Amino acid sequence: MGDLVLPSLGLQLLSELEKAGAITETSLTLPPDITWDRYEALVTMFGQLHRTSAWLLGDALNYGEKVYGETYTQAANWTGLAESTLANYASTCGRVPRSRRRSTLSFSVHSEVAWLEPKEQEEWLSKVSKNAWTRSVLREELAPMRAEKELAESRARRERQTMLNGVEVPAAILPPAVVESHLCS
Repeated sequence: MGDLVLPSLGLQLLSELEKAGAITETSLTLPPDITWDRYEALVTMFGQLHRTSAWLLGDALNYGEKVYGETYTQAANWTGLAESTLANYASTCGRVPRSRRRSTLSFSVHSEVAWLEPKEQEEWLSKVSKNAWTRSVLREELAPMRAEKELAESRARRERQTMLNGVEVPAAILPPAVVESHLCS
């Protein structure tokens, strides 16, 4: 991804507007005498923040979890966003490394490929770029793969359950949660 360059003129104007009470959670009141350069800088900055906010939040949340052990509850209170939204941001950022992210593609496109293996992510991101697909088109293209993966996971769960119910299975080959639930029942 390219470097985020927030126009200093936009930041300066934002600070002035905030001090003047011209910014609320639901509105922005610009002064009638704002210059074109200041207006352009502010709108450019807002556009950049909009396009990058999911990445910024996701990376920040992953940092907070790693360094402070924090979950999404506090961040949900701070941001006003749902925990599930924040979890999606963090998961996508954790699964799609910075080196694979493409500034020309939306966060939602990256989120659609996050469940894939790294090589597959790269291949699908290339297809999206080459064909100018929307997230919806990508989702349709990935649907058969996702269904196949979900079916395989479902079969594996059923097989593990069958083994637990009828045959002694070495605990080392089962997920810890499965072993614990079997031992507790």
